[in-house]
Amino acid sequence: MTERAAARSYGKGWALFLGAVLVLAPLLLLGAVLLPRGTGPSAAPPGCGSAEGCEGFAPAASALPVPAATLTVSVTAVPLAGPPVLQVTLTAHARGGSVAGPYNFTWSFGDGSPPTTSSVAATPPETNDTVSHGYGHLGNYTVLVTVNDSGAVASSSVVIRVTSQLLVTVVAIPAVITLGEAALLTANASGGASPYTYSWTGVPPGCLVRGASLTCSPQLPGNYSITAQVVDSIGETATWTFHLLVNPPITVTARALAHYVCNAGAGTATFNLSGGAQGGTPPYVFYWDPGDGTPRVTGQLVSHTYPLGGNYNATLTVYDSTGANASGVARLTTSLPGCSATTTVPFFGPPQYLVLGISAVVVVVLALLYWDWRRRPSSPATSPPPEAAPEAAPPPPAVAAAPVPPPGASLDTAPRPPVGPEPAAPPPADPANPAAGDAPPGPAPP
Repeated sequence: MTERAAARSYGKGWALFLGAVLVLAPLLLLGAVLLPRGTGPSAAPPGCGSAEGCEGFAPAASALPVPAATLTVSVTAVPLAGPPVLQVTLTAHARGGSVAGPYNFTWSFGDGSPPTTSSVAATPPETNDTVSHGYGHLGNYTVLVTVNDSGAVASSSVVIRVTSQLLVTVVAIPAVITLGEAALLTANASGGASPYTYSWTGVPPGCLVRGASLTCSPQLPGNYSITAQVVDSIGETATWTFHLLVNPPITVTARALAHYVCNAGAGTATFNLSGGAQGGTPPYVFYWDPGDGTPRVTGQLVSHTYPLGGNYNATLTVYDSTGANASGVARLTTSLPGCSATTTVPFFGPPQYLVLGISAVVVVVLALLYWDWRRRPSSPATSPPPEAAPEAAPPPPAVAAAPVPPPGASLDTAPRPPVGPEPAAPPPADPANPAAGDAPPGPAPP
């Protein structure tokens, strides 16, 4: 090999060496940076001659500080809603933070009153603070509580609703129905804290409950007490009792009165049509269809003229105040007895004969009794006691008749009859001896 060739070979060797150094040096530096600490050899613990002499030896990891738990707070209120004055108990629940120091609570009640503060010693795992506050006016109030532990701060809030008193009413349309009809009952709640929950009691068979409404068509007549109850979102309750009256169905009586007038000359007869109704819901309205093709007429008692010689059905339809209705039929004939071709005859049927006959008998009997009573003497038991008869007056004294003077004589010279003494008066009657007073008087004086 020549010297030039040797020099060329030597230079190539150095070039390769330098290239390897340039490539490996960065790799070694990167490995030193990325290599985890403690994976290399370390000093053996006391009692081990070398690192390899203690089997299972692992170097201790370096100690790191443990961060404190995050401070949190929540708040509860009892009750959440109600009518004024509403007294609310509020409780804050704090967790985490620095469990060594006290917790400082600040309360804001949302009604314009000044906030309150309190400091409570930590009681892990939870520290509580309770306050009470009253609300006297309707509205919604946001209560805010803030807590700090001298290093961290947390807050929480709750809404208090001050509402009017919970009430419920029931409206029925219609309030009175006839058997076979339906009524719609609706419960309406107010006040309290919505939403509301409705329930019904005393519901008769034939009714369907749908939340706040009740569709009712009872199967029997009667007066039903149905109660609606409402519960609001905070548990307050209110009730309302409604009385649904279900009347029996309408029954109709239609009749043609037996008294009619036959006008044979005109070929007509006039009937009185009478109707009645029971059940349903008064008052009633009466409609008559005479059955002879003429328009219907209104009234409970009507008169209608029919042609002679036919049979007719007069139909009475009765409507009550709720619109329920029922019908009845009066069947009549105009082939009437006692009708001649030229006369107008009033005819009274058997019911009128019976009524008139009974009336005549009653009148005659009353007249006889009155006559007998008038002619009968008064009963001693009922006549007043007779009054005592007055005492008899004494008879006047006897006076002799004066002689008539002769003609020409003077009346002064006429002889006068002697006058005797007046008779003594009879003794008074003795009450103990009435006969004594009745003794005849003594002889008249001469």
